[in-house]
Amino acid sequence: MGIIYDLIYKKHDKKIRKEVLEELKETAKEEIKEKNRTALEAHLSNVKYFIEDEDWIAIEKYLKLLSLEYNFKVAKDCLENGYYNELPYATEIFSKLIEESGIEVDRYYFGFSEHEYYRSYDHRMEEDKIPYKITEHPILVRPWNSSRIINNIKDINQSNPLSVEKGKHNLKNDYFYPLGLILSSGGNHSQLSALLEMDGESAIEMIYDMRPLYETVVFDGNDFISKRDNRVLPVTNSEKEIVLNTKNLLGVYFEIGRLLQGHLGYFPTYITKYLK
Repeated sequence: MGIIYDLIYKKHDKKIRKEVLEELKETAKEEIKEKNRTALEAHLSNVKYFIEDEDWIAIEKYLKLLSLEYNFKVAKDCLENGYYNELPYATEIFSKLIEESGIEVDRYYFGFSEHEYYRSYDHRMEEDKIPYKITEHPILVRPWNSSRIINNIKDINQSNPLSVEKGKHNLKNDYFYPLGLILSSGGNHSQLSALLEMDGESAIEMIYDMRPLYETVVFDGNDFISKRDNRVLPVTNSEKEIVLNTKNLLGVYFEIGRLLQGHLGYFPTYITKYLK
């Protein structure tokens, strides 16, 4: 009887347990997705409230709240683990979105002499990078190395603030219009320290005009969706939590940008003057 039980019933029980676990996983996934959709709706509702009063300062603070929470959370995780190689490059997520959508967007390059030859397309601006105060815009950084975080916390201070001159070859930031968001791909640790210091300056190397995407792409709280065929646009190649969280935060900014695109009063003229 014991042998028969092992051959039949145990195998059957194992199959049942596996099915139950799969169902629980799917239920948990759906709960997370619903939570993300609710969060997106809340953020959009809050920004609409500020837009109604044309309270641009309040919107700026709101967007910074989202970026600072992300930056400090990933920095803390990195400090506790030494390295954070799983932390995605946010700029690559948007680049993949542009590629998958099949829509062309205008990109404006500054400080062109520092770029390599393959960046000779798009709008070549014969001007230096655009300087700005580090506290002026929401920015997402990628602090992946705990030693660099520690060293920059020590080195970047009131006596030695971050500056464009000091970080001339290291600071690489892209401004995404009309999201009002900067994504860093260089100088991540020094800019994190400057954010902690709430002092210093950085520079914008490139402006992306994302407006053409709004006609064909929408973010639903979990995924970027093509309006043409209701297809999920694959912008990441990992299901790791930090990758999904980064994608979702970019999606929130993307939809806030949809609300802001008709309100030039929010954006600085040193950005809008270059746009068509």
